[in-house]
Amino acid sequence: MVGLSTPGASRRGAVVAAALTPALYVLAFSGPARASSAVFWSNALGSGISLANLDGSGGGRVDVHGVPPIAPEGVTIDPSTGRIYWADRAANAIEWADLETGAAGVLNTKGATVDEPMGIVVGSGRRSIYWANHGANSISWARLNGSGGADLPIPRAESEEPIGVTVGEGLLWSAGGEHPGIYSAHIAEEPGDPSSPVEQLQTGSATVSRPAGLAVVEGRVYWANSAQNASHQYTISYAKLNSEVSGGDLETSGTPVDRPLGVAVDPRADRIYWVNAGSPGIAFASLDGKGEAGRLALGSAPVDEPAFAVLSEIPQMAPLQSLFGPEAGRPELRWFPATVPPWAGSRFICDTTEFGWERDLPGAFLVRAPTQSIVTWQLNGVTMGTASLFPAFPAASVGTYTCTATVSNIAGAVSIMSRAVTVVPAPPLVLEHLAETYPRFAVGAGSTPPTGSASRRRRPSANRHARAPVGTTFSFTLSRWALAKIVIERAGEGRRAHGKCEPLSRRSRARAQGARSTAPSPC
Repeated sequence: MVGLSTPGASRRGAVVAAALTPALYVLAFSGPARASSAVFWSNALGSGISLANLDGSGGGRVDVHGVPPIAPEGVTIDPSTGRIYWADRAANAIEWADLETGAAGVLNTKGATVDEPMGIVVGSGRRSIYWANHGANSISWARLNGSGGADLPIPRAESEEPIGVTVGEGLLWSAGGEHPGIYSAHIAEEPGDPSSPVEQLQTGSATVSRPAGLAVVEGRVYWANSAQNASHQYTISYAKLNSEVSGGDLETSGTPVDRPLGVAVDPRADRIYWVNAGSPGIAFASLDGKGEAGRLALGSAPVDEPAFAVLSEIPQMAPLQSLFGPEAGRPELRWFPATVPPWAGSRFICDTTEFGWERDLPGAFLVRAPTQSIVTWQLNGVTMGTASLFPAFPAASVGTYTCTATVSNIAGAVSIMSRAVTVVPAPPLVLEHLAETYPRFAVGAGSTPPTGSASRRRRPSANRHARAPVGTTFSFTLSRWALAKIVIERAGEGRRAHGKCEPLSRRSRARAQGARSTAPSPC
């Protein structure tokens, strides 16, 4: 969840506790709470970080405590920590806020240049963060653990006035100045020197006019052109990430493109979002130019020289149903013993091995993968307990059982329930066989008296002083599966009387020894 505020709302009233429901960013509206996946953006003229729900239900401002953004230009999310990062162009700093608490801080970037940063992205390995220095004509990075960073050794001509950076098959950035274009270089997981020479992307017929912000997904790179083309139009363009010269401008008719700064892509929804600074707002269009296009409803969200965007969505299941049928991806109840139907006393496991969730796409500025998972168990519709995904659950009572797997991330949670399984009473337990291979030992009945002749106690052999050989085997057979407790006891000295083993008194033991009789026999 995320703390939000609207004009006139108190901070205390704006902070919302997390809940494992389909709810996401709950806004502090005066009316009923609303929920949806969201797009975040930065406001370069001091209005902080804003968001709008992707379902069109409005938006708000992200509460930030302690380190308020001054002129943020560029946002990205680290899903492993639940933090949103921004590049503050006025403060020359990389700053962050916790999306749940609003607590904020400044990332240690010692060793790296931070000079009018514009555009920022978390690396694919979630260990480093990268940004473009518009003022220093360079690309820099820092470790997310706060241990500092460095500059990438990229020639000035290939990083002149950069506005935006992203990750794909390496690192990509957009440059303006006298050599506008989209550039890339492969880098190691632990940043340092690029592991390949800097290359300029072949963009074909695509417009490259002061590109500002870019996103990579499915072998393509998309970018916003913050300057007009020869036809005096602003455009959103794309090119393929290979040697093939193929690119163009997206069809965006039906929605405004007005000095766009930054893009974010959701390939599953076939949608690209961009931030309009000219006519402030968030616009979207389909990737193939044939689907819906328009503008998001922003509600009370500030739009003050907006720039750059990042999407945060609830976990989404991979589209398994199209391949394996409508039941694909649901949790499956399995039990031991594998009787049909299961008996009371069986142990259940909620099997989620067929689950498949859409992964994060940091290069597309899309966060959606689950980071936590729990299972709840229900008996006749009433929740009985909670566990992690794999521990077994004892079905002690008869009734109808289900399990619900709930996965969540920083945006919210989604729950999926298994099919119901009915547990029936276990059949009677019968002790069908009870024996030992050496008659020196007495065999008694179980603590729960079963039926059958094998439950009768055996009398000891007449050879009372014989030592049982090593390897004596005890065996029993039950009519069905059950938990059994086996007790082997060493008999004490005594005599048998009235069908019972009675211990010898001290006087009787002394008298027997004085009479030079044999030692008392265990009974």
